[in-house]
Amino acid sequence: MTDQKKNEIIDSLQAIRTIAFLAIFLFHDADIFPGEGAFFSFLKKTPGRWGVSVFFVLSGFVMTYSYWNRPPKTRLKDALAFSLKKIKKLYPLHLLMLLIGAVYLFLHHDPLTLILAQLSVTVPLIQTWLPIFYQSVNSVSWYLSVCVFLYFCFPCLLMQIKKERSRILSLLMITAIFLAQLAVGFFVFHFTDIDIKWITYCHPVFRLGDFAVGSILASIYLKRPLKEGSAQTPRQLYSAMEITVLMINILVCITHWTLSKDAKWFSYTSLFLPSTALLIYVFSLNKGILSQLLANRFVLWLAKISPYTYLIHKLLMYYFRDFCTYVLHDEEVSHILAIIVPFGLTILATYAYLALERNHCG
Repeated sequence: MTDQKKNEIIDSLQAIRTIAFLAIFLFHDADIFPGEGAFFSFLKKTPGRWGVSVFFVLSGFVMTYSYWNRPPKTRLKDALAFSLKKIKKLYPLHLLMLLIGAVYLFLHHDPLTLILAQLSVTVPLIQTWLPIFYQSVNSVSWYLSVCVFLYFCFPCLLMQIKKERSRILSLLMITAIFLAQLAVGFFVFHFTDIDIKWITYCHPVFRLGDFAVGSILASIYLKRPLKEGSAQTPRQLYSAMEITVLMINILVCITHWTLSKDAKWFSYTSLFLPSTALLIYVFSLNKGILSQLLANRFVLWLAKISPYTYLIHKLLMYYFRDFCTYVLHDEEVSHILAIIVPFGLTILATYAYLALERNHCG
């Protein structure tokens, strides 16, 4: 496969990453800037959890696709080095955002001992292994904490997946992962007092399932037979497939809005896994009109900086809300400003950080 073709496939998936980030951004925005009216009601239903599911499945797919012909070493020491190398680029930003978050907590009169306790687990990125503080200081950094574990597991996961030759068995593995998630979520929610969000949304072992599904999908993609005449398959068919899986994902998100509190065990992760997995596989084919339209320069630009904007955006929302409340004395920010200003600040902060990073490296 040529580098150009490889980049085209990755580009079609990066477009999905951008959509996922925007869904998360709007969900957090509606949560931090509560307001009345139909517009805010719509924003509050933005499927942020769907976006997180996309992130993990997509990460597994792209990692497997990228390292298929150059698998990392599987020894524990090498796997740990691989994991640390993968997060090395984001770790300085993680520390910076923790500092900014700690200042925010201090200004809001949180006890210094509590702030230090939270920092003690968030600095080394071990917070998601604990039932407390798993979303603290800069709450979105829980994602990076999970990724440390996923990247550590990746070399062994890739080795096992490459051994499997049967597409049927690969699909059975995906089914087994989904059923295991359902079983764990059901048991924890109904028979224990453990925080269900911690287990089914933020725990690294649980999220390994989403990541593994993405890896298996990439292996199915890479091992698929290239049948003669496939090039003549009508583009309209692939476009119809893309539209169909997109509609399925929209229906799943609508289902999420209608679920009761008793369905929390199901709605944090498992609800979205089948539909996001299907979406990512279909768009990886990169043969329909949607995948090609979405893979434009602006969307790919947002996808490229999304790891940085993800770590930055939520704390900036909190600071902007406080600015409006205490400086402008306007507790209810207008609908448009509540989105545009935090988004613009996030982009500016991202560019400022990347510029500093380039100058430091230079």
